[in-house]
Amino acid sequence: MTRASRLIGALAIALLAIVSAGAYLGLDRLYRERARLRLAPFGLEVYRSQNKGVPAESSPTLVVIGVSRIAMWEPEPNVTSHRLLWRGIGGQTSVQVLGRFDQDVVALRPTAVLVAVGINDLMAAAAVHASTDVDQRIVQNILRMADAARSQNVV
Repeated sequence: MTRASRLIGALAIALLAIVSAGAYLGLDRLYRERARLRLAPFGLEVYRSQNKGVPAESSPTLVVIGVSRIAMWEPEPNVTSHRLLWRGIGGQTSVQVLGRFDQDVVALRPTAVLVAVGINDLMAAAAVHASTDVDQRIVQNILRMADAARSQNVV
């Protein structure tokens, strides 16, 4: 075996190790995210510390809650009439947002709330071919959020 072929073999093994490590890290990250969702399906820990730090203010507050489109909204609008609190979590369904609505909206006593949900419900239903009543469940979850908001005089 020549020196060049040994070098090529060593490089191939090193490349394989690098690719394997990258795949492992990607799978590890995916596994950890799925485990987090199983252990904390509503994502209550995501904004818990930020919510504690929200001061009671006399200025009107708008909480924007929902899915990844809310979490990644760029650029943040320049709104001077309201304080904006962003509470989006990627991949959440309407029932998951409903599960954290009291903590991430009602407890903050905002003037208004904007809810953006439904797309992940539809995607999940389509993935398992179970779209029979998903639209009704989305509407029911939104109505429950609206009732919770209205009970606290949030529009």
